[in-house]
Amino acid sequence: MSLELDFCHAVPPQSAPDFIKRSTLADAANIYGYVEVDKNTMQHTRFKNVFSLGDCSSAPCSKTGAAIRKQAPVVVANVISFLEGKMPVAKYEGYSACPIPTEYGKLMLAEFDYSNKPTMTFPFNQAIPRWSMWILKTKILPWLYWNRILSGKA
Repeated sequence: MSLELDFCHAVPPQSAPDFIKRSTLADAANIYGYVEVDKNTMQHTRFKNVFSLGDCSSAPCSKTGAAIRKQAPVVVANVISFLEGKMPVAKYEGYSACPIPTEYGKLMLAEFDYSNKPTMTFPFNQAIPRWSMWILKTKILPWLYWNRILSGKA
């Protein structure tokens, strides 16, 4: 079988770093070695004093900056609850976002949760390619990432 392609982008499987894969924190049922967490509380399922988020978490969501931006406040709230001897209070619903370029200067923004239900944050149909979403992806999101998300201010 052969395919005619204008462009092919191959991405290798993502996995946790080896030091996590080989640790007792890793989910034995996950071949990628992610830290075993409850997908809503981000708390380890066996070691209650451990929380994980982002690229090393076993939460079944996209490993994106948008996802970790929503996971971080959940982890903060649940760590505080744990330190106070309480059950986790905050829940992560699997939010993620993927910008999808459709042509130069236009893109769609797919936002969704664990159930793949659209969770749009803008007051218009994001399934329509727009130049404004292109500006978001090329100008606003890089600034937001480097100046707010990494410092925990977004």
